[in-house]
Amino acid sequence: MKHSDADLNAHRKKLRWLDPKKLVEQFLHGNYKLDQINFYTTDIIALYLGDKSPSRQKEYYKALMTVENISIIKGRFSRNPTLMPVYPIKSIINPDGTKKIEKIMVLKTEEKRSDVNIASHLVRDACQNKFDMAVLVSNDSDLLEPLKIIHSLGKKFLILSPHEKYCYDFVKELSVNCMRKIQEKHIIAAQFPDEIRDAANTLIAKRPLKWF
Repeated sequence: MKHSDADLNAHRKKLRWLDPKKLVEQFLHGNYKLDQINFYTTDIIALYLGDKSPSRQKEYYKALMTVENISIIKGRFSRNPTLMPVYPIKSIINPDGTKKIEKIMVLKTEEKRSDVNIASHLVRDACQNKFDMAVLVSNDSDLLEPLKIIHSLGKKFLILSPHEKYCYDFVKELSVNCMRKIQEKHIIAAQFPDEIRDAANTLIAKRPLKWF
């Protein structure tokens, strides 16, 4: 079945209410159990007056904090006006007859520190013998070297890729036996309840309306 872009975006929003513990446990077999979850993220910055994205993220944080043995580790967002080439690449002719690449001003958003935090904590925890196997939900080639380091320390790892294709560097350098693809069925099976309540039936967190 084909979806329009609008339908597809709406469908994906419904899957944002994700319980990371439920997700990862679908891939654990044998005697492995999940002892600690490090959730790496960055606080969203509102793009415009009335932008509700930060409040929806805060509601999600409340849901995450109901998960046993979870730590939320934050980086930061950097937003800067940046001159960048248009796409497809175009050249324009200067008054003197020379050519240059046409550029436009964009608001470039970058997440800072998260990759470094993940890499640092992987190696630190391996050195401190805090795990037998690390599960990494990422497809980022920047994490190849820390994975090779923890492997040299005798630690196993499992990569859960949220993308259709595995990162080229992972495929080239690592065994495919340590990689799995996260499919939509895994995400659907790992949703929090629409309302999360404590033992006294007090509401802790509720799926944001835009995520229904």
